[in-house]
Amino acid sequence: MGNELVANAMRRDRFNSILHHRVSGDYQNVFGKAVAPFLTMLTELPDTKKSLRYSLYFDNHFTSLYLLSNLKALGYGVTGTIRDNRVPKNCPLPSKVIMKKKTRVEYVHTLDKRNGILLVRWVDNNIVSMVSTTYGISPLEEVKRYSQAQKKNIQIPRPPATGKYNSSLGGTELMDKNISRYRIVIGCKKWWRNLFTWLVDAAI
Repeated sequence: MGNELVANAMRRDRFNSILHHRVSGDYQNVFGKAVAPFLTMLTELPDTKKSLRYSLYFDNHFTSLYLLSNLKALGYGVTGTIRDNRVPKNCPLPSKVIMKKKTRVEYVHTLDKRNGILLVRWVDNNIVSMVSTTYGISPLEEVKRYSQAQKKNIQIPRPPATGKYNSSLGGTELMDKNISRYRIVIGCKKWWRNLFTWLVDAAI
């Protein structure tokens, strides 16, 4: 330990523990409780791991433009879904209300040139809002979806960031996505009915 006063006053493990929690606390003040543990983990990676420059994926619980710009400055590419209230009000993307009036094949995008962040809204079963510092808007991918109007499966274009994000999903996120897409809907005021149908959805 380089500081003799600290070395004489406490054990090294105790000092490292305090330093760890101070760094974690600083991240918590800036980025919030959800992201702080992850950022602390990044700072503790050995240099051989940090130099690999990972591509990172976040769901909308974690994603913010400030987080993306900071991780990009550290050399990490980030892709994730983002909540509407975390998109700046001056962003030129149409709101979800406007996007719901568009057809399923449509998407809109804009680029924050200063920070190199792409923002995309795409019409799927729901309106998908994505941000990425890794992927652009092309080449578009073709995905199969069922058309209620045509009563058959059709191919629709999908921005690449959405496809890459979907392929990175773990078990929990994939389950949540499937439950949201294929949810059992039963009109009933019984409090336990929603719990029961959720358990059935999760089991399937």
